[in-house]
Amino acid sequence: MLLACTVGFAGVQQVCGVIQLQIGFDDPTNGEEPLPKTLPAIPAVMQNDYEIRFLEVHPYYTLCIVDEDDEVVYSVAVWSFTTSIVLPSWLSGDYEILLRPDDNYYLYGYIEL
Repeated sequence: MLLACTVGFAGVQQVCGVIQLQIGFDDPTNGEEPLPKTLPAIPAVMQNDYEIRFLEVHPYYTLCIVDEDDEVVYSVAVWSFTTSIVLPSWLSGDYEILLRPDDNYYLYGYIEL
């Protein structure tokens, strides 16, 4: 869940707060390998309006923004040294955010723009 923060002028709202991420698996056995014994680490990620900020070290991800029709409307590479991504201003509404490493799992959560 995200928090609504008042910034700048009275009555100006922007969405900010921690994005609650969860782990999903494309194919947990990857066709051959068993489920991992330990779950991958979930990085702390915050949203401040259109900025997505990574608060700790993380692996390489492809960040995807998915609409209510399960269509990817935006994607970008997030290198391991990236601390911040600014999403395009033409995005507006509620979206699912996916972080996909080069592995058989992904992280997902929900954002509002």
